[in-house]
Amino acid sequence: MAFIRHEVETIIQARIEQQLPDQIKILVKKLIKNRSANMGAQSQ
Repeated sequence: MAFIRHEVETIIQARIEQQLPDQIKILVKKLIKNRSANMGAQSQ
């Protein structure tokens, strides 16, 4: 599950950049949306 590693690294990078909690929440929502889109594409 490479996407999980990518997601964690993306969030860690956001924390290093001192993004605000609201910015990180938006980032997480985007990551979840992308994961859902990728999972749907793989099942076709």
